[in-house]
Amino acid sequence: MARFRIDHPAPPGGWDEVRPRLETVLADDLPFRLDKRWEGESLRLEGSGAVASIRVVDGHVRAEGDLRPPASFFRAVVERELRAAMERAWPVDRLRGDPDGVG
Repeated sequence: MARFRIDHPAPPGGWDEVRPRLETVLADDLPFRLDKRWEGESLRLEGSGAVASIRVVDGHVRAEGDLRPPASFFRAVVERELRAAMERAWPVDRLRGDPDGVG
């Protein structure tokens, strides 16, 4: 089993801002299929050999999960795509106050 954890800065609106963007990004942008269900203020993701959750923790959007075969063979892809989706939803430059993302 392979474990992963991704932390990304959360928007200032916290979970109320995270939830709708997360739903949109995960529905539209991931190249693999995951079943999704809300558990309070956490989104649980499940797929072939994958179980993960996404929530806001200490000012970060945190994705944590366990990957078993066959998903564990694609750990790098899973992490890369989740990081990219989080960045598309909450660009770091915009979170730092630069609306154009140029510095």
